[in-house]
Amino acid sequence: EQFRQSIERTENILRKIQAEQKVDELRKSADELAKTEEKSAENAHQNMDQGKQMSPEEKAAEERKQQDAQKELDRMRDEMKDVAKDMQKLPQNMQPTEQMKNASMALADPSIDQAMQQAGQQMQQGQMQQGAQNAESASQKMSHAEQKLAELERQLAQNERQREMGEMRQIQNSLNRLSKAEEQLKDQAEQAQPNSNVFRKMADEQAERQDELGQTASQAMQLAQKSADITPEMGREMGKAFAAMQQAQERAQAEENENTV
Repeated sequence: EQFRQSIERTENILRKIQAEQKVDELRKSADELAKTEEKSAENAHQNMDQGKQMSPEEKAAEERKQQDAQKELDRMRDEMKDVAKDMQKLPQNMQPTEQMKNASMALADPSIDQAMQQAGQQMQQGQMQQGAQNAESASQKMSHAEQKLAELERQLAQNERQREMGEMRQIQNSLNRLSKAEEQLKDQAEQAQPNSNVFRKMADEQAERQDELGQTASQAMQLAQKSADITPEMGREMGKAFAAMQQAQERAQAEENENTV
């Protein structure tokens, strides 16, 4: 059961990492589209300031640029749908639902398509002023989508940090519980009579505590691969405790054997 849970945690972490990578790529793509639209607007303003008319080839190239931008936006929307499906496979506490919704809505805004289409058509017809305005509008909306994707990316990272802190608390609670259990065993050993049969029970309990410490140490090692909060010193101290438990168990068994003889 513990192995199964460990595998599930690993799978969820991998899914989240993949989703985070896709969101980062989408954020960068949104930023590039925003810059492309801004560049189109700047070129149109520059031509107007200089009183320059665009050649038919330049007009056609500008229209193709807007068409390519729309195709890229469609690709990003399909990718965002895949990210949403990946997110739904994660546990509820790992899903940044609100940020996911906001980023998806920002990318799906139909006014972006309208602005790109009009910008291309207007520039192709020589309407530089209107074309520049629509290109600027598309740039602003893509910048807004980039911001929402960045918020989603930050929330994914924050959720991971919260999950790590939750595992840290579990490890801390386990170690506190083990410390108290060992204190109780120490008191029992000090109060036990030489010929008492309590040593067999103590040996069994010590073996259980040792198994629990081994599981806690394994959990800490897994977390150490993702977080610097688990230091090598912690691992060494748990190793020392494990060795001491082994010695205590062996000593209790030896006492029981002596009593049996």
